[in-house]
Amino acid sequence: MLLFSVNSIFDTIYITKYTNMKILWLERKIDLEDLKLAESLYPHISLAKNLRLKEADMNLVFNSRKSLVTFMNNLGRFNMDFNKLQFQLGIAEAYNPTDFHPENLIITETPLVFFGDEEQMRGFTKMFGQKAAIISNTCKKNFRTIAYQRHLCDQLHLGSVSLGEFKQDFGRAESTLRNAHGIMFEMNAIRKQDSYFRQSAITGLDIYEACNILRYCGLSTEHFFLFFNLIDDDNLLGENWECLALLFWYYLEGKNQAELDNIDHEENNVYMVENNFFAEPVSFIQTCQTKRWWFIHPETKEKVPCSEQDYNAFREGVLPDILVSITAG
Repeated sequence: MLLFSVNSIFDTIYITKYTNMKILWLERKIDLEDLKLAESLYPHISLAKNLRLKEADMNLVFNSRKSLVTFMNNLGRFNMDFNKLQFQLGIAEAYNPTDFHPENLIITETPLVFFGDEEQMRGFTKMFGQKAAIISNTCKKNFRTIAYQRHLCDQLHLGSVSLGEFKQDFGRAESTLRNAHGIMFEMNAIRKQDSYFRQSAITGLDIYEACNILRYCGLSTEHFFLFFNLIDDDNLLGENWECLALLFWYYLEGKNQAELDNIDHEENNVYMVENNFFAEPVSFIQTCQTKRWWFIHPETKEKVPCSEQDYNAFREGVLPDILVSITAG
């Protein structure tokens, strides 16, 4: 819904798909040129002429024009050969914390990538609930967290993956990332010597591991929201923005290469596992296209992402975390 049009770079709309947050969207070509972005980005920017139509592959939202320009120009330094993958650009102008309510969440076709602060991340995480996955150096009590560091935590959450567990086996985080609708990436998850973020520690993900996580997020067909917690974007260094742009580049590479698993393909590997937890065998499937793993929910018959480790544990009589919620209650 267009509220008003002004002689400025952005027009204002309500983005009711996610919250009642007011977003200023880049609308006119002359305004795009006024931003003085790298020319390599122009083919990938879709102007918001009619936001009721799906005109872009994703929406990028920032908290300020300065953040938008700084980030995009860092991104423009990289090779952007992504088969004309397009995104719309916007700035978050105003919101009310009470807008972040689970009932306001509606699944959309166009993913939203939001570069925001701590308060906004808490709000969006609350909206997604158990469908949120957080990458952070501290474990969140009520949410699955990846790469948390035990010496920084005073609470744990069943199904979370510590930094040591992640470094030993990426597969332990795979099913959590594939199941998530909303992914929250805190920059403190990356070690300080790689990210240059003041809030980071000398221990954490290295930049290669972080880029691999973002690429995998891009490959996922389940999630439609990615949040980067910048904490304080007014005081970020050039190296911080370069790190953010690099992470997002690998997310774009994943999106560009995303493959849809065909669970019913006749060449898939299907394993029927007898067990003491359910009356019937549970079906585990490894798809022939991507080699990723799924299982069939024994009660609802829903197809749920899992890992090879989940399959091996279940086969040996151990109930993996991904199946615990099914038997609880």
